[in-house]
Amino acid sequence: MLNILLYLLIIGGCAGIGIFKAYDYRERVSLLEEFIKMTRTLKTEMTYKLDPLPELLKKMGRLKKDSAHFVCSEAAQIYEERKICPLSEAWEESIKRVYMNSSLLPEDMKIMIEIGANLGISSSQSQEEFLYMHIEELKENLNDAINDSRTKGKMFTGMGFVVGITIVILII
Repeated sequence: MLNILLYLLIIGGCAGIGIFKAYDYRERVSLLEEFIKMTRTLKTEMTYKLDPLPELLKKMGRLKKDSAHFVCSEAAQIYEERKICPLSEAWEESIKRVYMNSSLLPEDMKIMIEIGANLGISSSQSQEEFLYMHIEELKENLNDAINDSRTKGKMFTGMGFVVGITIVILII
């Protein structure tokens, strides 16, 4: 009886490790989806409202309690604290703070940082085009992340179970 419990524990532990590794792929998908939605909202707000950018970022930060909207409130806070620094630097620092230990890839972060680099430096029509272009790039990365989650995520989950069962078979 104790042996069966040990075997189940080994299989469960290995499966848990596989599931934990697969979580990174699902997390990347959800973070990109959140950021794309926030960027679309930001684009709409910039197009139809003429609020100053720091105030707009504060407002965006209060809309939802997800990581993408937290980037906006964090950027507005950093910008207020350091009146001298440009908004692009505040945006980049907030991206790095919020997504420091996330599963986002460097190319995802690069696009997110570029969004902030283009905020408030050109006409509203140019900014709208920049944001549209960056949203499309993020969508491509999202499609890659979804494919990775489907393939690699399932692979790690399955491998966890297989490794656990293999260890049990070797013990027996």
